[in-house]
Amino acid sequence: MVLPWFYHRFYFVSGLEAPKMCGRCACTRGPAGVARACAYRNRKDVVVEPNWVLNSDKGYWPSYNVCPQSYTPVLISAAHSHVMQAGCSDSNERVLQSMKWGLVPSWHKGDADNFSTLCTNCRSESMLTKPSFRGAISKGQRCVILADGFYEWQRAKPGKQPYFVTFADTTPTKESIQLCKDDDVFDDDTQSSPFKGRMLTMAGYFDIWRPANGAGQELFTYTIITVKSKPPFSEIHDRLPAILDGDDAISQWLDFQNVSMEKAVDLIHPVDSLKWYPVSTTVNNSRNKSPDCVKEIDPSTKKLPSTQPSLLKWVTRSSQKKQSSGNDSDGPPTKKEKL
Repeated sequence: MVLPWFYHRFYFVSGLEAPKMCGRCACTRGPAGVARACAYRNRKDVVVEPNWVLNSDKGYWPSYNVCPQSYTPVLISAAHSHVMQAGCSDSNERVLQSMKWGLVPSWHKGDADNFSTLCTNCRSESMLTKPSFRGAISKGQRCVILADGFYEWQRAKPGKQPYFVTFADTTPTKESIQLCKDDDVFDDDTQSSPFKGRMLTMAGYFDIWRPANGAGQELFTYTIITVKSKPPFSEIHDRLPAILDGDDAISQWLDFQNVSMEKAVDLIHPVDSLKWYPVSTTVNNSRNKSPDCVKEIDPSTKKLPSTQPSLLKWVTRSSQKKQSSGNDSDGPPTKKEKL
């Protein structure tokens, strides 16, 4: 069955049901900020920042509320053929590329938008046997999906309580979030993200879909691997993304030439380096892109600590822009648009 175009927007915006694991994240740093956060020590013992390839940094927009079908930054090995053809610095062993969240397998015939299964996640227990992922796995197309953190919904009475999950050592402070204005996230590399240090690194696969007639552009898409969670996170949800904790794990996962899939699978397991806290149901609406999405709240009050008027202003402005453009995808709002 082909899902109607409005399915995902209704699913997220209606508030009737929260996204399934893992269905929403925050990635608030501009392209240069992402590269800085992903600096690593290469085999020559030199610290380098990964390059963006194929000008894909132009298709990525930072956001506090990223939903499937959005373009986000991923890390891949520089040894993949399309990267080598594009040309890359000899010092780079890994590169950054913006890809669309929701894997479309290379074998799919017809329009990529008509692929009927939304492969945003793949379960680690069954990923080696699923046809949708078989091609990407056999080609060693492993990737690391980057974000500041992801959202998860805990069943509560009434409704569901959203939580924001990130590395414990990069959790933003209330003060750093307060300093961020709604427009800051759209200022590219001059924006002030409340997140500092390393980014959350999630294991995944990517695939490359090409039009059957050879006309048109290649489509790069990815899926996030999920694993069974363990206490205490299992009190929030029974699954979570497969987190690669540390540069050694990232290097092994990306090195498809020297690390077999059998060995790489050993890297897929729950980690103990995460922290989470409750946030407002503001994040339930995928159109809400303000810093309010990552602000910690008291679940008993269900209220934001501040800046509701600012959020309302952004939603109104964004709605006006989308109505005028007819574009319902994630993208930068027009900053100086008059209300």
